[in-house]
Amino acid sequence: MNLIKSKRRVAEHGEVFTPQWLVENMLDLVKGETERMDSRFLETARGNGNFLVPVLQRKLSDVEAKFGRSDFERRHYALLAVMCTYGIELLADNIAALTPSSVDSPTPTEAELGYSTAPASPVLQQ
Repeated sequence: MNLIKSKRRVAEHGEVFTPQWLVENMLDLVKGETERMDSRFLETARGNGNFLVPVLQRKLSDVEAKFGRSDFERRHYALLAVMCTYGIELLADNIAALTPSSVDSPTPTEAELGYSTAPASPVLQQ
């Protein structure tokens, strides 16, 4: 993975991507929080989801391990995990690049959760 998309983006937006090995090491420092369904994570420069995707994967793996036998509880706690994971991104191509279908995780489908994950409002453009 390239750590930058272009020198221009670094100059204009300060965009530099964190390597996956470093993301995993950083998340391991707060491992207990990454596995709690109700812990809140806010990524203020979401980029390609390097932090949010592994956080959500860890949370949902914990949900499956603890509540996998109960459909109601699994869905309830999976929804809680999703609701406590936030990301902000201003660059349109980064927003388009991270869609639910691009995340390789045990994420429940919108139909399973009973709602749509589509954004409620238009994305702010600079």
